[in-house]
Amino acid sequence: MNEYSDSLNSKRLLLESIDDFINIFSDIISFEANLKLQISKFYLSGLTTPQIKKQKLLCKKYPPDSEEAKILSLYLKPDCNKLYRIRDNSNPEGIINMIQRKYLCTYILQKYPTPDLAGLPFDFWNAYRLKVYICLLFHADRKQISKKTISNIWSVIYNSKGNTSKDKLPINIGPIKYYLYIRICKLKMDRYQGKRKYNRCIYAALFCLSGTDYIYTGRSMSKLYFARKKTRRHNPPTLYKILDQLLGNEKKSNSTIYIENDSLATFRIASFHALESRPTYNFIFFKFNDISYIEKTQKHLKGIVSDDKIVLEKMKDLIQQLNEESFSYPSQKKDFLTNMSKKIKKFCGDY
Repeated sequence: MNEYSDSLNSKRLLLESIDDFINIFSDIISFEANLKLQISKFYLSGLTTPQIKKQKLLCKKYPPDSEEAKILSLYLKPDCNKLYRIRDNSNPEGIINMIQRKYLCTYILQKYPTPDLAGLPFDFWNAYRLKVYICLLFHADRKQISKKTISNIWSVIYNSKGNTSKDKLPINIGPIKYYLYIRICKLKMDRYQGKRKYNRCIYAALFCLSGTDYIYTGRSMSKLYFARKKTRRHNPPTLYKILDQLLGNEKKSNSTIYIENDSLATFRIASFHALESRPTYNFIFFKFNDISYIEKTQKHLKGIVSDDKIVLEKMKDLIQQLNEESFSYPSQKKDFLTNMSKKIKKFCGDY
């Protein structure tokens, strides 16, 4: 019974992943790749091969000399070999093989010139991040996708004349834009027989960008966490859990989150490795000491963040005030939160 339930859940996840992939990359993927994915969906939905051959998608009429008609005829041969191969490969790794890794890498780099736009906490791609993102797209086992293969593809793409970084698609930034403030505090350090005990706190607040002003969502979070001994890894909440908590029941997809790049050091690696599915956010990283850095370094965002820079500039003074708020001991937590809230509400005109 459990195996049956797991199988149904795996099929459901893969169907969702295929739909998600088609929606994101529909303006890039080839006719044949789209055809394969649609056929795979039919099999995953429980249709038989004779039923699939009668589907509208495969019965569509194209001009006899068109590329689409030639491709379609290959899938409608009496032996059904191409259909059977798709049936037998309707699993995460099989789907990746059908689309082909080199095309997947190209699609991703064209759609998302930098990984923050794909919701990853980094501002440049490498082979490993590409590999992980491909696996996240289809819930594939990371051990089944060779990093060496992706590295070779990555090398070819970035050393070829047809470098995808020079041929990017228009960037679709979500209509809902937020600024996420994150602060990490080291509260106290005690020495016990030569060992150090670290007591840290994370404070986060979310602001909704509205024209050239802010709307404070009224949501903030503070969480104490501990790390004993300097060598032991502490476990702050991931960047995605923080956003889930701050956004609440609001729609999380199609949202763009501005984050100051320097504030992510504690979260990057742990958040990245904790990912179990494709992120639904877009991130834009910037630096307060040089907000024009956004468009200088990320040419694909030119014209998209111009208005947002005005409101981000206004945030500088508030961030300085918040960062100066004292929090030395856990007993000060209540006063700390009260003062942070007062400063935020005053800045946003809600005080």
